[in-house]
Amino acid sequence: MDFIVALPKTDAGFDAIMVVVDRLTKRDHFLPTTTVASTMETAKLYRDRVFALHGLPEEILSDRDSKFTSVLWTSLCEMLGTHQKLTTAFRQQANGVTERVNQTIENYLRAFSNSNSNDWDELLALSEFAYNARHQASIQMAPFEADLGFIPATPASWKSLDQSSEPAARAAQAQGEEFLEGQKDI
Repeated sequence: MDFIVALPKTDAGFDAIMVVVDRLTKRDHFLPTTTVASTMETAKLYRDRVFALHGLPEEILSDRDSKFTSVLWTSLCEMLGTHQKLTTAFRQQANGVTERVNQTIENYLRAFSNSNSNDWDELLALSEFAYNARHQASIQMAPFEADLGFIPATPASWKSLDQSSEPAARAAQAQGEEFLEGQKDI
């Protein structure tokens, strides 16, 4: 686990991303948050957006952010039977997988965010999906395949919406298709 910080503040007030990488399947979660989020808020975000989908991990590898070195987080890991492993301070390569993912997320967001960069939080779900649907050389398949056994349907695989469909739905489909097409170039 790691944070991407010092991002432009979005209209919703987010200025950071919590990045969670499953080291076995390479499936990732990109969670909008704030740099001032408390350890409790971070734990709740993890509970609601990661644990709820995957259950408890045997081990968590994280950087030495104060949220992960706090008494609350350490006690929580101990109570849940999760071994906490902290990377060496100031050695980004110690958590190389997550650092590479962070670079990829930043590239996605730069490519698709508006000129003010205040909408990146709205792009995270699509970025996460695109990343998890993309073939990873290290596991010879996409993270979705490793985790779920298949790659979920994409907007490109949706049947064309008929003319009576809502304009917003057609616009959403077009935006999704444009996003997925653009991520191929990154």
